[in-house]
Amino acid sequence: MKRTCPWAPALLLCIGCTVPDLLEFEKDGPLSCNAITPCTEGYVCIQGGCYRPDCTQPKLYYRDWDGDGYGGSAPPLSTCIPPGWDYVTRAGDCDDRNSDVHPGAQEFCNDQDDNCDGSWDEGFGLGQPCTASNGCKGSWTCGAHDSRTCVAPPNQWYKDADNDGQGDKTGTSLTSCTQPLGYVANDLDCDDSNAQRYTGAPELCNAVDDDCDGTQDEGYAVGERCSPGQNCPGATACTADGGIRCVYLLDPVNYYPDEDLDSHGKPDAGVLTCTPDAGYVPRGDDCDEGNPFTYSGAPELCDLVDNDCDGKVDEGVVCPAGGGSWVSHSTTTTSEAWRSVTLWGDGGVWVAGSGSTLRSRLPGETAFRDFDGHCPGDWYGVLAEPNFNHAAVLVGQGAAVAYHGLTSTGCTPGAPAGDIHSRNAFGLYLSDDTFQVYFVGLSMADTSLGRAIWGSSTGTLQVNTVAMSPLWDVHGLSRDLLFAVGGSGSPHIYRFWPGLNDWRSESAQDIPGVVGDRLRGIWVVNPKLAYAVGESSSVLMWDGTTWRKHSAPSDEDLLSVVAFGKSSIYVSTASGKVYRYNGTVWNVMPRMGTGGALNDIAATRPDDIWVVGSEGRILHWPR
Repeated sequence: MKRTCPWAPALLLCIGCTVPDLLEFEKDGPLSCNAITPCTEGYVCIQGGCYRPDCTQPKLYYRDWDGDGYGGSAPPLSTCIPPGWDYVTRAGDCDDRNSDVHPGAQEFCNDQDDNCDGSWDEGFGLGQPCTASNGCKGSWTCGAHDSRTCVAPPNQWYKDADNDGQGDKTGTSLTSCTQPLGYVANDLDCDDSNAQRYTGAPELCNAVDDDCDGTQDEGYAVGERCSPGQNCPGATACTADGGIRCVYLLDPVNYYPDEDLDSHGKPDAGVLTCTPDAGYVPRGDDCDEGNPFTYSGAPELCDLVDNDCDGKVDEGVVCPAGGGSWVSHSTTTTSEAWRSVTLWGDGGVWVAGSGSTLRSRLPGETAFRDFDGHCPGDWYGVLAEPNFNHAAVLVGQGAAVAYHGLTSTGCTPGAPAGDIHSRNAFGLYLSDDTFQVYFVGLSMADTSLGRAIWGSSTGTLQVNTVAMSPLWDVHGLSRDLLFAVGGSGSPHIYRFWPGLNDWRSESAQDIPGVVGDRLRGIWVVNPKLAYAVGESSSVLMWDGTTWRKHSAPSDEDLLSVVAFGKSSIYVSTASGKVYRYNGTVWNVMPRMGTGGALNDIAATRPDDIWVVGSEGRILHWPR
């Protein structure tokens, strides 16, 4: 076998390999081979032909995609046989998709590295200053056809009227090689009349887009709910200096405490707020916060008080000639001992007492109807039953109960109330409009014990289960605000507890300074005010929570009480007087006349007061 290659074109790939013998080329070349038909032993399959391997120094071949004789950056092949016509032994082509780019190529001004030396457009002075044909200063750059050109277009200039360094984006620009006075090279200003407004300016809270981003007051949470104080709703808002604060959504106004519930408050105790506490009103024109019949503009009454706050008392014709007085409505006899009076409707009156005595005066009438003897009994209490046309309900000694109509000629005895000598009665409506009556007194079985019985005309009567002292009076506004008073040797107050359906002691006997005598009368003014009175000048006041000692007339046994407020309290006495408390002192009311004890007092207002007592006394103020 000879080392020669007479068929060079056909056997280009035989470099470094043993030349096949003539037998191998009998059929126009080396034996064919592939993955299915391998070469015989001692031969290797190279590009589909069987050759004898005899290579000890392989070369690196690089793929040359663009055929410029230089390979790209792909990893080379190490072999003795050229892998193909598109492989070369030279590398370094920095753009193997462009045959004009390779090591040693001519560099052109075209913004690329033609000769692959890591730099581009070198030698053309790019970026250096130049003067263009239009006279504008510019710099060299690559132009068309791989040549350089002096680029110096005239600039667009924008008016900067507010001198903030930014031009008006809405104005007309100027074209010039040089910067005109008062112009800048940008149009970033959204308000060229305000130097505080420009792109990138600090955003203030002022309802203005300061930084020209299309949004105003960002970052300030304008309009969010907040609390400005005085229990008012508020929202965040901008201030004059560009800051933020909480402002009122609803302006606060003054509200005034209204203790007497006449909708007129104390003028010197206003509270600035939007949501007043309970008991506060928007008008502060009350000159006596302890009397609901006294405020600016109130109707003047005949009550010894300046009702309308004008500095005058009982002016005009509100009183009879000579002033108000206690007018007697007694009968010709002085033998009656009246013990109880109750009022109903617009002027209706019932009075009852010992010896089966009973009187009635209907609204609009001036004289009393005499029902003496109609209802046999020793009566201590009377009330008007609204469900039966204000008929009288009489309670008294020996569990006696009786009913008498307004104009009836006879009496209807009621079922005995139970183990009770009744001393008074009181009625009130429940939430279901049931009218419930409460009897208080003392036990018939043991007169040292008190007794309370209550119920409706159609229900079962309830009896107290807790131990109570003898009781003399009961009054309230509801089952939640219902008190009974009495005592035997010491004062006692009991409060009704609906949840227990029974009574509980208020421990009045433990109040410092309270004398050891029984209480005789109770009056609840409102949910935060009540008064209890008794013997030995006893007056107690309840403030909605606690009972405490109150000033009282001197040296008097107080038998009954009615009140409208802290400066409008009336009590009747065993000495036959009526005292009025004006918020400061107790005074005897004028022109009482003389007589025995005044056992009970009732009133609808300060110019409509009734008192009844011994010696047949039935008196009315002021006429």
